[in-house]
Amino acid sequence: MPSANRAIVFYVPLAAAIASMGLLFAALLGSWMGAAGANSQVFCETFRPGLIKQPVNTWSNLAFIIVGLAIGWQQSKGRYGRCTNSFTRTLFYPTFFATLAVLLGPGSMAMHASTAHIGGFFDMLSMYLIASFMLSYGLERLLGWQPRHFSICFAIALAICIVVHFSPITHLFGIESILLIFATYIVIASGIEVYFVLIKKTGADWRMVFAFIGAFLLAFFIWNMSLTGNVWCNPDSIWQGHGAWHILNAVAVYFIYRYYVSEGKPANLPQ
Repeated sequence: MPSANRAIVFYVPLAAAIASMGLLFAALLGSWMGAAGANSQVFCETFRPGLIKQPVNTWSNLAFIIVGLAIGWQQSKGRYGRCTNSFTRTLFYPTFFATLAVLLGPGSMAMHASTAHIGGFFDMLSMYLIASFMLSYGLERLLGWQPRHFSICFAIALAICIVVHFSPITHLFGIESILLIFATYIVIASGIEVYFVLIKKTGADWRMVFAFIGAFLLAFFIWNMSLTGNVWCNPDSIWQGHGAWHILNAVAVYFIYRYYVSEGKPANLPQ
């Protein structure tokens, strides 16, 4: 990565954080996302009066912003510069990924702060962004693509998710359509990563993969146990399982980054 311009990897996601949070609060103040209440009955926390309808479930999403800025900061300082991969050889990929991580926060906040229908779409958009990145970045390395090819693939993958999200066809082969698309992306991306590690032997740190899986599975367990009506649901508590879901998923995003940036690690590089 060109050292003279590395600061952009931090300042772009920082600008994205400021702009997206500003837009979020403008949308809340202006009621741009529609009537509150459409998504208030699933994620346990009591629907509250005021601008932020579910404060714990909303503010826990700051974890994504923190992780995105941490990724940008580490990359701007060249922390993993001895590794040889797309994250260390270009400004594009670390800037893109750090910015994406930041935007997951306001996206999920949009639903929990407003509990409106449109806010629910922005919450789902976070899933689409991560899955589209994992698929496109895997294909970039597999096929030797340039950033422009990655960008086209990412845009197409994300567009497919959005079209399916709003499609009247809600199920395919007996499975919810959008979950089928999401799962397909993840399966393809995972298969590519297995190929890289077992066949191409890229030297990536697979401990980060197990850390990602562990964080996500723990997050999913807490999410399920804390849904409205389930045993860990306490609507008036400041400790909300869905808030833990957000924080653990932000940690999982960081582990994905650590896996990607570890590729091409020299044998003598400290862990």
